[in-house]
Amino acid sequence: MLTLTVSSSHGGLLQKFTRQLRLRRASVLAFEALQLILQVVLDIVSFYIPSIVAPCPRLNAKMPIPFTHLWSVWVVLISVVAPSVAQTHGLFQWGFTNEALSTSIPTCMTLGIVVKSANVTANSTNGTPPYYMISFAVGGTPMTTFIGTDENDLKWTVTQPPGSQLVLSVVDANGSAGGVPPQILTVIPGQTTSCVVQEPKSPSFTLTANVTDKLTTCQPWGLTVKGGAPPYNVTLLQPNSPVVTNVTMPFGLDRFTFIDRANTDSQLVGRWAYGTPIITTTGSNDTDCVGLVSSSGNNTLIEQQEAAVAAVGKRHRAVVIAVVVTLLLLFLGVGVAVFYFLRKRRLEAEAEEARTMPTQFIGIDTKIVSINNYLEPSNSSPISGKAALALQDLENSRMQAQSSPAERSPTATLVALPYSGSIEGSSRPGRPSSNPAFATFPTTSIRRSAKLLEASGNSRQFVRRPPVHITSGGDAEPVIQHEDAGSVTELPPPYADQARRARHNSS
Repeated sequence: MLTLTVSSSHGGLLQKFTRQLRLRRASVLAFEALQLILQVVLDIVSFYIPSIVAPCPRLNAKMPIPFTHLWSVWVVLISVVAPSVAQTHGLFQWGFTNEALSTSIPTCMTLGIVVKSANVTANSTNGTPPYYMISFAVGGTPMTTFIGTDENDLKWTVTQPPGSQLVLSVVDANGSAGGVPPQILTVIPGQTTSCVVQEPKSPSFTLTANVTDKLTTCQPWGLTVKGGAPPYNVTLLQPNSPVVTNVTMPFGLDRFTFIDRANTDSQLVGRWAYGTPIITTTGSNDTDCVGLVSSSGNNTLIEQQEAAVAAVGKRHRAVVIAVVVTLLLLFLGVGVAVFYFLRKRRLEAEAEEARTMPTQFIGIDTKIVSINNYLEPSNSSPISGKAALALQDLENSRMQAQSSPAERSPTATLVALPYSGSIEGSSRPGRPSSNPAFATFPTTSIRRSAKLLEASGNSRQFVRRPPVHITSGGDAEPVIQHEDAGSVTELPPPYADQARRARHNSS
């Protein structure tokens, strides 16, 4: 249980609030009563005031008069500028006396019309004479023509120019419509055109619509009036329909917005001014259109509002397009970056895998290079190593005996190596002892050959001998080396000192 307690100190506020609610409710009731009184007055005045050529009946039950328009209606009633006549539907029906009439009618031709009750059995009413024919020319100016007072002898003459497409409607003195034929008639040239009323080349009173092709159910249909003398009367009718809607626009307003509640798969015509529009109705058969009401307004303000809405829509579309393009470019950039990153990682992985794979070892064959391979063979008989050593010792003894004591040195070493080749080329006096094969001998293998000889134990004993001079008649030449490597002595260079030999020979 919810209990609301109000202290006495605030009782005045509660009473004030209750009084305001009562006043507001009374205002609403008075408002509704005033609207009802004005409607009754409108009906009474419409009944007693005689009708004119173009009656202006009130709205039907589906299009009640809004309260904002009551003041305009009241002004019209007081000034008696455009009196309205009560409009009802389904009281009578009409048709041509010649039921076989074609949809093409010639100019200046008089056609017979009959009016009869909508309910033929009851025959309650045939409308209130006089009767008028309203011919709505699609894209042109509608015309209202007096057709008579005798419901059995009504005549209408075609005064629209050739090529006009007409939608016809017969109304009585009260503005009640007798319905609209299902077909649209086309005016063709007749025997004469003297009765034709030509359309103005530059009409000052025009009517335009925002929809000119198809109108769906509950879609707003904007009718804009330009020129003429306000207030404006708008008539809406549909072929093969007994209902004709007449609307009086308040003074100062030049645009009427109609919510489409017409039958689908048909045509709808609006008039009074030049340029009567016609559209095709489509959509659902549900014509309730909850929350939508036909209304009048100022065309300038409506256009400004529509322009503002269109501008907002354009900005919204521009923002959406910019966001979408930015996101697409961002996604594209991210995709390209990811692609190159993955490609780089794949290449690095392939390179790393190639480095870690085992490879086959291929050894290099080595060999010991001997000086004998670079010496040209001799035709003389080879001399063994022992014989060469004996000859070398004999030559050394001879040169030592001839040399002076001052030239002897106890630190010099005489080297004698085995030689398996011929000594013929180097034993002749006056002939160069150089051999061309010495030019191709690799000097880098001399030390290695000496060390291999020492390791194998085949090296000769080195004998210290005093230094000697080479005589002109000697064939052998001793090689003197300093003892700078201990027990290991390098081989002599593989070439002969030809200049020194030449000096000795000349001396």
